[in-house]
Amino acid sequence: MTIREFGQQKERMLLFFPESCEPWQEFAYAAKELAARFHVLLVTPDGHDPEEHTDFISVEKTVDDTVRWLKEHGIDRLEALYGLSFGGAMESAFPPERFARDPAHAKEEYEYMRKCLKTFSSKTIWNIFWSANNYSVPKRAPAISSKIQFWVGDEEWSDRYRDLKWYREYLSQMEVVTIPHSMHGEYVMMRPKEFAAQALSFFES
Repeated sequence: MTIREFGQQKERMLLFFPESCEPWQEFAYAAKELAARFHVLLVTPDGHDPEEHTDFISVEKTVDDTVRWLKEHGIDRLEALYGLSFGGAMESAFPPERFARDPAHAKEEYEYMRKCLKTFSSKTIWNIFWSANNYSVPKRAPAISSKIQFWVGDEEWSDRYRDLKWYREYLSQMEVVTIPHSMHGEYVMMRPKEFAAQALSFFES
């Protein structure tokens, strides 16, 4: 696991968990925008960096490794935390013309993504899907006063309905925010400036 840092000169810490089965570079755009106000810690889980030659094991190990890294670096307080889906539903990356930063060169962008995905081991891919659907949580959420928002794209409501129902019961203070004209993960990856502006507005409200 690697944690990449942006905005190191800022005092307030923001921990950023990206989506699985995506190159970390796809989230660097948003991380750099958030770094205008925060010291952003962008997590790259095991199995997601071709240079590390590691396998993804589980959601729990990713969290444990992240906590260990924070402690080793003397970080005992986070001002904010952002996380995206860890299920790796790749069908949401289509059509290419919509999920390419430069639609005129969508083929080249998707070829780059294909090469990145080919570096994922079969063990990593299996463990991502298994762990994302089988990790355990406490029966009751810890009592915290933190503000929590669940951002959901207006074009993914049907896919997120069960998740939202469960989270609303589990985290009573959670507010649901609908992101217009968005599919799963599209906001943070394809519109990083808009994403960061809205995130910063929430974090600082």
